[in-house]
Amino acid sequence: STDVDRSELPTVPVQLYSEHDSPDARAALKHWIDGLQIGHWFHLFIQGNWHTAQIAWISEGRQYVLFVGRDPDERLSLTRKALEALLANGLITALEDDSVVQRAVDTLMSDLDGG
Repeated sequence: STDVDRSELPTVPVQLYSEHDSPDARAALKHWIDGLQIGHWFHLFIQGNWHTAQIAWISEGRQYVLFVGRDPDERLSLTRKALEALLANGLITALEDDSVVQRAVDTLMSDLDGG
């Protein structure tokens, strides 16, 4: 599997998201959650490990999100509150589509070259 170089990930200031009591923080969190779409890839820290996973399902009220990793058996089901906590602590970031495609191409080329 291809490792993600966390130093290359886009960064977003998390201070705003972590100020839970402020109206601005609540609005920013809602905007972020509302922007989630099936098919988008993320790098997230769950249960002591970094995972690269794609959104496979979002509940109608956006209270639950199912992520599927590069290994289809890797499934991560998260509540909205868990996602908000990850975001507030800088433990989730969206991966740009180009980087996902580039990683897939790199993996394919590596496989074709024999490793």
